[in-house]
Amino acid sequence: MGDTARRALTDMSCVICAAADARLWCRAGAYDLYRCEHCGVVFTDPLPTQGDVLRLYGAASYFDGGAAGGYVTGYDVTAQSQSLLYETILDELGPPRLGAILLEVGCAEGHFLAAARGRNWEVCGVEVSPIAAASARLRFGIHVIEGTLEEHNLEPTAYDVVVLLDVIEHLRDPMRVVRTAASLLKPDGRIVIKTPDIGSAQARRLGARWPHIKPPEHLVYFDVPSITFVLQACGFEIDKREAIGGTGVLVALRRLLGPNSVLDYSRSGYALVAAKRWRWLAWLVAKISAAVGRQDGMIVFARRAPRYRTGAGVTTCSR
Repeated sequence: MGDTARRALTDMSCVICAAADARLWCRAGAYDLYRCEHCGVVFTDPLPTQGDVLRLYGAASYFDGGAAGGYVTGYDVTAQSQSLLYETILDELGPPRLGAILLEVGCAEGHFLAAARGRNWEVCGVEVSPIAAASARLRFGIHVIEGTLEEHNLEPTAYDVVVLLDVIEHLRDPMRVVRTAASLLKPDGRIVIKTPDIGSAQARRLGARWPHIKPPEHLVYFDVPSITFVLQACGFEIDKREAIGGTGVLVALRRLLGPNSVLDYSRSGYALVAAKRWRWLAWLVAKISAAVGRQDGMIVFARRAPRYRTGAGVTTCSR
């Protein structure tokens, strides 16, 4: 019996809820993906070591588009194409109170934090990539702490909002990070999570061919019930959830056009909508994706439940 067959017959412990009833879902390259029968999350096995993670995101090529993984067109282009989404998030959060602090976990080169600062938020970030953190400081003058959220003893109950945009699916231990975020928030503070939705129609249709299945970058995949499970277990109550994104139309175009790199959706599409004068196209693609049911991402706004209590800490992220 082959290794994959043996693993398919062996229950795996879930990285989220620790239930020992996860079953083999698919194989992606050298990795097996398991779905937990209890909480519904899909997770990668084996998980990369923390050293592997640091090497992956510490490389300049991950953000500048020079590697097989990471941001194909470079992070700057991708972030610009997300500018309308940033404004939508900030609209939902509303005007900040005087001195309110927004902390972004995995802030990369700081584009979202720069947009939030433009809305009068005090901002700071945590970023595992030294190169991206340095870029955020140099370009936007943003205070960014290098490393992971868990390794820094940030001041508890000091932050009004914690944001994770396309980050939670990269984490080896998402539950620990969300629980840490809860401890940093003020009473009634909010968390914002954007992540691919493996329960979406597009993800279900494509299965292992879904573009977001890409270990060792994406390690944990959530649907609505599983992200709800995580948030509630960590002391949050969900305020709002929306389906967003939509790789469906772009994937269809890529298949139609073939492998020609000039017409590749991940290059030409992102580059096109990055220019300010083409923002209407980004809006149009999102609307078309919604109309045909191709949205395969979600964004969740949740509030720290009043019953949640935190421990002590010593470090502040404010400038």
